[in-house]
Parts: sequence; structure tokens; C-alpha cells
Amino acid sequence: MESFCTTKKRKWYKSPVSTAILLCLFLVFSSHVWAQAPAPAGPQTPPADIPAAEETEPEEPKPNEVTFPNGVKMEVLVEGSGPKPPPNAVVHIQYIGHLEDGTEFARSYARRLPTIYALSDVIGCWQTGIPEMNVGSKAKFTCPPGSANAHRPVDFIWGNTTLYFVIELIGVVR
Repeated sequence: MESFCTTKKRKWYKSPVSTAILLCLFLVFSSHVWAQAPAPAGPQTPPADIPAAEETEPEEPKPNEVTFPNGVKMEVLVEGSGPKPPPNAVVHIQYIGHLEDGTEFARSYARRLPTIYALSDVIGCWQTGIPEMNVGSKAKFTCPPGSANAHRPVDFIWGNTTLYFVIELIGVVR
């Protein structure tokens, strides 16, 4: 009598029984791994009820807050003493981006190095606000949909969403 491990012409891993055992082990292991993995960020659910514009009261402006004509708000958290970058500059920045509910969608601090961007290549909100910052400043930006992703959904961010950023201007490259 031959066992499945000692057949004359077949290797043990080519037998139907061992294939079934390996398949079961794979399914058990993979289901365990998938159960432990964090769920990917799903699409953002649209707000259930948005009050009409006439129902909301205008917010009081903060002392260090500037509102630009395109609706972008910039609140200076730390005032720097360096020069302001020109509108076509390339800048070193650190930033954190989040939604109104606090969901973070972007963070440069994780890379531990400042990110370099040409202001001509960034969203309109940054093109408006960063040239108004001094090097060494840190500011909070409120970017209305027209100056951020507009009507286009990006990743898990719905279109027509207000985005919030905290941006630290480290330096001007050119």
C-alpha cells in the first residue's frame, strides 16, 4: 500500500490530496490576512442635508485671516520674516490636507523632507495664497471648490468639496 507521499512516479505535492490541502491552507491564510488588513478609504459620502445659503450666518473673520476675491481664506498661524515668493516661484513647503470632517488626504510631513512645487503646477488655492506668505510662515487655507478640485471627484474626494490645508513655507528655490 502506497501513501500519497511515497508514490512511485508522482511527487507528493502533485497528488490531488496534497493539492486540496495546500488550497485549503491558502484560503484559510489569505482570509485571515484580509480580515486583518485595514479597509481602504472608500468614497466620501455626500452630506445629508446642507442648509440653504440664506439660513447660515456669516462667520466672523479671525484677526489673522484674509479672504481673497476667489473665496480662498488664509489664516496666518505663524508669521515668517523672510521674503514673499513671486507668483511663478518654485517653493519648498510642508503641508497637511484634510476634509471638513477631519479626514486627512495628503501629508508631506511623512516624507520628512520639504516638498518642492512650482506654483504654476499647484491648485488655484495655493497659487492664490502661497505668494502672500513670507518664508518661515505657516498658514491654514480654506479652499472653496472653485479653487480646488471644482466639480471633478479626485480619489475619494467628491467634486464641489471645500478642502483645508495647513501649509508651512520653508523656502523659495527660484
